[in-house]
Amino acid sequence: MSKTKRNDGVGPFRTVLDYATCVRLLAEQDLYVLASGEDGRQNVVYSPLADSAFLADVEDLRGLARAILSPDEAEEDYLQALHGLTDVLPVSEREGYICDERDFINLSILPNNICNFSCAYCYSAKGRSSARLPLAKAKAAVDFFLHEGRCPGPLFTVSIFGGGEPMLSWMDVVAPLIEYVYQSAGQRGRQVAVTLITNGSLVDEQLIRKCLDHRLNLVVSYDVLEDVQNAQRRHFAEVTANIRLLIDRGVVPAVNAVVTDLNVERQTEMVQALHDRFPEIRHVAFEPMIGVVPGRRVFYARFLAGFIDALSLAEQYNIRLTCTVLRNVDVTVDRYCPGELALCPDGSLSVCPCVSSPQEPRYADYIYGWVDDDGTVHIDRPKLKRLLAMNVKSQTWCADCFAKWNCGGGCLNATLANGNRPDADYCRFVRQSIRYFITRRLDRAYREEYGESIKKYVGDYERFVREEYL
Repeated sequence: MSKTKRNDGVGPFRTVLDYATCVRLLAEQDLYVLASGEDGRQNVVYSPLADSAFLADVEDLRGLARAILSPDEAEEDYLQALHGLTDVLPVSEREGYICDERDFINLSILPNNICNFSCAYCYSAKGRSSARLPLAKAKAAVDFFLHEGRCPGPLFTVSIFGGGEPMLSWMDVVAPLIEYVYQSAGQRGRQVAVTLITNGSLVDEQLIRKCLDHRLNLVVSYDVLEDVQNAQRRHFAEVTANIRLLIDRGVVPAVNAVVTDLNVERQTEMVQALHDRFPEIRHVAFEPMIGVVPGRRVFYARFLAGFIDALSLAEQYNIRLTCTVLRNVDVTVDRYCPGELALCPDGSLSVCPCVSSPQEPRYADYIYGWVDDDGTVHIDRPKLKRLLAMNVKSQTWCADCFAKWNCGGGCLNATLANGNRPDADYCRFVRQSIRYFITRRLDRAYREEYGESIKKYVGDYERFVREEYL
């Protein structure tokens, strides 16, 4: 920031703006003070809409505040800085924003509501049934998705997962559908990538061949530690052997692990075990189990502390370890989920793939379309519009939160499950996480450019992880 100071005792600046007033004025412009030194002289300021974070001393805060209050009398350097931080494209006008069905660039397909596992934390267990998606409806959805007149592209993605376990529909739906996706995309001049998420229990030569032929993005849900996997998912030996088989045949999957009370303080151990067992794996996600239950506040604090330690070890092994909150640092959104074109096993279209069965609560609330037996795709546009309007602007509790443009108001399904109320413990967790990761990134950039840590100015920002939630 500019170091030009002004204190001429005239106009609106006769009284020096106090620190709290500066912070408030900046927050009204979506500029947030995330960290301050003990003396308050140096601060980390975050502009989520401009995707920027920087160090600013107290006079810089006052200069920006003066530019907000009285642009005609403010210093030019601060006016320019404020303009650069606030004259940004609204989120709703940015590339990739979904306003209706013509904007979807990802199609989620849930082939069935059947599963051969019984995971302790399964989000879709209440939706179990014998429902299987007819291949004809799946193909019709793909044609609708890839149609030249719906969306210009350029890259489209198709994600196949559960619901249930997609590999239980391998022969009748998944395998022929993957071929059809690439065939349809080729005929239309579209670029497409397919991701398949599986529990890893059903791996055979056909799956391996399909992965190699089309370079499928294969993801295995796997809790890594034997005692944890067997307690929460079972089948550790079977899944571990199948992952090794995949890798030996040239298919290196990503791994998704769910973190619960059983492994929340063993995340570093999980990274080490993955590296020892499968050194080829490079993409790993640890996700905390979400739920509004007693003790969540402490659980989230434990998760964040453990994840940060695991992240440091993963970086040493060149493993890209992530979680939803860390990924959210890289996005600017007004909805946690952009909205989904999710084809359910019964042929309906859901805004949330976590709700895909008529047996699940709120199923009727989430369905905004369907595929007829003749292949016609129907969209209830007013309903889809209402669903997409559920965002940080419609959730009053998000109004003053600095993390809202990264968090997007949290998972819609979780919020509705909580009676359309915020989960205070989860919100605290997100704020602490975003605050830490933004400051950590600024510190790394500062070290690279100036050869010193911002801890010199704002103190040890690791305190964001250690300090008790307030």
